[in-house]
Amino acid sequence: MKTNTLFLVAIIATVVSLSFSGCGPKPCTYEEDKNCFCQANPNDSLCQEIVITDAAYIGTLVVTQPDSSTFTKSDLQVQIITTSKSDSVVLYLMGVQFSPLMPVSINMKLPLQATVNGNLITLSGNNVTPLMLQGGVEVPFTTFQANDIIGKISGNNLNLNMTFLALADMGSAIHAGDAYPMVYSGTKVELR
Repeated sequence: MKTNTLFLVAIIATVVSLSFSGCGPKPCTYEEDKNCFCQANPNDSLCQEIVITDAAYIGTLVVTQPDSSTFTKSDLQVQIITTSKSDSVVLYLMGVQFSPLMPVSINMKLPLQATVNGNLITLSGNNVTPLMLQGGVEVPFTTFQANDIIGKISGNNLNLNMTFLALADMGSAIHAGDAYPMVYSGTKVELR
């Protein structure tokens, strides 16, 4: 009888403990209750805090031209550099060309917002004036504006979408109002 009583007390204590642990006896999912899930599964990758760090990616940029043709730039390096603010980064497009009509490739800098949600880092920005890097000097590239910037960093992959809008004519090939939607997909490499 004493053993049965101890066993019953142990069961009641377990049920009471689970009831007050915040999660209850029913298992929870990450989507339902992040805190409950991570308390029960602290080693799950969803529960590991992601920190935005400086990184470089090599990938392919595909730019849709105003005539609906596409221009592809392979082996484009994109760098993400953190700032003193935890919610912002600087995106560098290294040696980028947006069109076969561009006579030279340029290095470009874009300040962006960054948010972390689980194991996903999201980059965003709109109406951003890009800066060209010329001989260590940052020059506003006021002929263009970067709009609708959305980037996703997950694991070792960076996916980036944005549209460059021409704000003024540039020679005979680029006209004010021309839009250049672009998609970039890259894989993380060692930052140099």
